[in-house]
Amino acid sequence: MARHELKYLVPVRLQASLRRRLEPFLSLDSHARHHRDNTYTIHSIYLDTPGLDYYYEKDAGLWRRLKLRVRGYDEGGDEATVFLEIKRKAGDLGTKDRAPIRFRDLPAVLASGDAGRYLLGEVRSGKGADSACHFLYHVHRYSLRPAVLVRYDREAYFETEDPSVRLTFDKNLRGAAHPHLRDLYADIPVQPSLPGCFVLEVKFGTRFPEWLWPVMEEFRLERQSVSKYCTCVDDCRVLDRPGRLAAATDFPPWS
Repeated sequence: MARHELKYLVPVRLQASLRRRLEPFLSLDSHARHHRDNTYTIHSIYLDTPGLDYYYEKDAGLWRRLKLRVRGYDEGGDEATVFLEIKRKAGDLGTKDRAPIRFRDLPAVLASGDAGRYLLGEVRSGKGADSACHFLYHVHRYSLRPAVLVRYDREAYFETEDPSVRLTFDKNLRGAAHPHLRDLYADIPVQPSLPGCFVLEVKFGTRFPEWLWPVMEEFRLERQSVSKYCTCVDDCRVLDRPGRLAAATDFPPWS
């Protein structure tokens, strides 16, 4: 299902007061309920072409674009479930296809192109299998490789009256250039991004929630084009010059 996705860059000093202002309208996401500070960690390895086509398409403001990533949550481990994801955007409308596999199987899936034997649960057929096939098609057709590791801590809420409306506080953005797959959960040096700010994301179906307009005006929040992927590519110095990958000859293998 396509949803509108709007982003706002908010100073950290406003975080507590903004949360208090929003709380009467929201319910905590069940994924965050059992975590410290109601916050869980998202780990993503973004894939791109050797010329970073996906990065430049976003930078140029193309109306229709996509991104591929491998995503996991919290501490991970070999048995953790990770997702092969394709994120598509058409203006501010976003859709996401994803297929779950075990983290330990990730190198084998990407090297072999055979996702069927590794998919988890009921997704071995139907949409999950199709999503995996599309993901692997892009990987092998366009010679995609890991470009940057992106991590952040997410505090997520749903609107109490309309659960299709979702708000997230994405905090402590950090990244690392040219990761290996094994680095998804690894304790490796990371580069902080967006110091002093966090990203507020508002996702909704057909109409922006009316109750949220006064909050935006009160906190003087203006919609911005904030890409965590592009921000980390820039801050981690993935590029050494326009159109080229830094240290391309050392670009890591899948395993």
